[in-house]
Amino acid sequence: MRVVTPGWRAIGPNTCSNGAVPQPDDPSNDETQEPSMWDRLGALPDMDSAPLDAPWLPGGVGPEQPTSADSTKAEPSPMPSPAGPAAPQEPRDQRRFTVSAPPPVSRAPQHRPPAPAQPLPQTEPGHQETAPERSSRPRRARTALRLFATFVAVVLLGILGGTLYGWYLWSSVDKVDTENSLASADTFTNYLIVGVDSREGVDPALGPQVGLRAGNNLSDTMLVLHVSDADDVLVSLPRDLWLPIDGGAAAKLNSAAALGAPSLIRTVDRELGVPVHHYLEVDIAGFLDVIEAMGTITITFDAPACDPKSKLDIRQTGEVELSAAEALAYVRARTYTTFDAAAAEGLTCEQIRAAGLGSTQGNADFGRTERQRIFLNATFAKLSATRNPFTLLRVGSGLRAGLRVDDSMGFFDALALFRDLRGMNAEPLGVPVSDFNAPGGASALVLNSESDNVLDLLRTD
Repeated sequence: MRVVTPGWRAIGPNTCSNGAVPQPDDPSNDETQEPSMWDRLGALPDMDSAPLDAPWLPGGVGPEQPTSADSTKAEPSPMPSPAGPAAPQEPRDQRRFTVSAPPPVSRAPQHRPPAPAQPLPQTEPGHQETAPERSSRPRRARTALRLFATFVAVVLLGILGGTLYGWYLWSSVDKVDTENSLASADTFTNYLIVGVDSREGVDPALGPQVGLRAGNNLSDTMLVLHVSDADDVLVSLPRDLWLPIDGGAAAKLNSAAALGAPSLIRTVDRELGVPVHHYLEVDIAGFLDVIEAMGTITITFDAPACDPKSKLDIRQTGEVELSAAEALAYVRARTYTTFDAAAAEGLTCEQIRAAGLGSTQGNADFGRTERQRIFLNATFAKLSATRNPFTLLRVGSGLRAGLRVDDSMGFFDALALFRDLRGMNAEPLGVPVSDFNAPGGASALVLNSESDNVLDLLRTD
């Protein structure tokens, strides 16, 4: 008898030569005999040589069995009738088994519902989509913030350093004991500015060039700077003005300065009725240092001018850039002479005056104070236009060498004055006076009826 399982074929004596299996109704196979247990065991496949995915159980039960969805079902081989004749048994060691490969498993494709279509983003015509990039705005913002913080730190350090340096310079300025002669605080401030004709601290080689004389220590310039919320005024006080000096005998105002700052302050306050809140004294050395720190000063000349005593010699007209020595000669000129440049070509100032080619001012003191006011206004304009902090520090350093201030003026008072000077456009004025013949034949000046028109500007806000 032969037992056939799916995927296996047994070859034995009951198999025809053409491979056909005898049917149960075949008369030649009328012998019916139930197979024994050993026959059934012998019909099982050899598991040592069968592939892993081969069906090994009878009836085709095992891994990778075709399902009902497969395109072809393998028909099971007919089982021998239990009533059939028993086939002659073949020795166990002579049985042969043929293992066939399992049929290919074909799986039905699984159809998944299509995903819903996503709407395409609307873009402008001509716009090309690019891959999203990581925004660099936060990084640029942090960089800009760092740069701004660095700039603010540098500015603050510069302001702090400049303030400390200014305080150091101010602490080294000489103070003048005014003996409590200054006026109390008011809604305006009057600064009495005195220029001293002194060679102390001046380069010896420069003295003869600007007509300085040894041992001279008299007042060369006296001005009152009036600062208020309403207006700023700069008034020149003639040094030859004849007045009682510090409540005593009459003399020129210049002699009050020779007695000292307290005497000059009291004389201006009592005799002119002008209160003085602060006192500043500048000598020639400080003047030169300030001009050198600023470089040059621009002065407008209506005609060529010269002075043989102060060594001024300007041969052109219009705006002229004056050096420190030329500016000093300009403000100190007492025999200021104008002339025609073509007629005086090749001649010195003495030759021009001797030949009568020039015109000299009749009242030298009036012209001198007027030029001093012009020069100070030009200096204020230069300071206002200066933005370089190092230049301003050099100006302060130059003032320190030849500056003396009253003992009540503090560092913040000086800063306030410097701020006012930078933005100042003070109106230059002179006190109206009349000629006077002083005792001994000396030429002097006295106040007249129009003097109060100018002095009143210094008395009120």
